[in-house]
Amino acid sequence: SEKAKKRMGTNPYFDLELLPTETMQEEMRAYIIKRSKEVSAEKLFDERRFYHHLCELIQEKGKHLKSLTDWEKEKWVRQMKGWLLSHGLPLSYREKGAGGKESIHSAKSLLYIERVMAFLEVVPGQDEAEKDVWNLEKLGVKLKEDITRPCRTIRFTGIIQPEIRQELKRAIYFHLQTEAVGCVQKEMTAMRRFSNYLSEKFPDIKSCADLDRKLFEEYLVYLKTANHKAKQFRAELTRLRAILEAIGNICHYPQLKTIILNRDILLADETRRVRNMISEIEGYDPKADGKDRAVQRVLL
Repeated sequence: SEKAKKRMGTNPYFDLELLPTETMQEEMRAYIIKRSKEVSAEKLFDERRFYHHLCELIQEKGKHLKSLTDWEKEKWVRQMKGWLLSHGLPLSYREKGAGGKESIHSAKSLLYIERVMAFLEVVPGQDEAEKDVWNLEKLGVKLKEDITRPCRTIRFTGIIQPEIRQELKRAIYFHLQTEAVGCVQKEMTAMRRFSNYLSEKFPDIKSCADLDRKLFEEYLVYLKTANHKAKQFRAELTRLRAILEAIGNICHYPQLKTIILNRDILLADETRRVRNMISEIEGYDPKADGKDRAVQRVLL
C-alpha cells in the first residue's frame, strides 16, 4: 500500500555489514531471503528492528564469534534476554486476541533469534555429515561414548577455513567409528586452535594440502611461547597428529604423515618439565627456616 511504502521510506534494506564476519552475513542473507517469501514486505521491514537488536548484541557480547551457529539456540536466547534487560526492554508483551482474551508472549526480539536459529539448524535435503553442526544421533554411526559425560553434537563452526573444515569432517566421521567420542572432541579442540593460528599467521592457507613441516615448526614455537591455556602439550600434539594423519590418508596428502614427529612430542614434555622447574625456582624462599629450605632444595 502507499501508506506502507511511505512508512518504509525509499531504501528499506538490511545492513549486513553490521555483522562482523562474512559467514554471519551469508547466514543472515539466506534467512532474510527465505523470510521474504513467507511474509509481506511491510512485515519484513518491521523485523529489521529485531535484526538491529541482534547486531548490537553481537557487537557487545559476541565479537569473537565466526558464525551464528557458534552459540546454540538456548545460549542466544539467554544472551538476548540479558541484553534486553540491560537496555531497559521487556522480556514479554501482552496481546489481545479476536475474542478480547489477553495473552502473554515472549519479546519479539527473542522470537526473532529463535526463528533465525531454527532456520540455520535445518538445511533441507542436506545430509547430517554435510552440516557444520552434527547431531551425533542422526549420523547413523555406532558411537563409543562415555555414559557419564554424554556428547550430543560436534561443531565444525570453529574451523575457519572452509576447505579444511570439509577435510576435517571426512576424518572425524571415520574416527567416530573407531574412537571414543571424548577422543574425537579432543581432536576437534586441537584443530580449532590450529585453524585459528593459521587464520592469524598464514591466511593464505586454505587446505591441509598446503601444510608442510616448515610451517608446523613455526606452530610448535607458537605453542611453546604463546600465553594460552593448552598446558598438556603432549596430549594435544598427539591428538593433532592423529587427525592430520587421518586427513592425509583420506585426502591423499602424504606430507601430513610426517608433519608431526615423535621428537616434537618429546620436546613438548621437556618444555613442560622446564616450566615446572622455573615455577619451583620462583617459589624458593631463601628466608625460610632450615627445615623448609631443605624441602625446597629437594624440589630444586
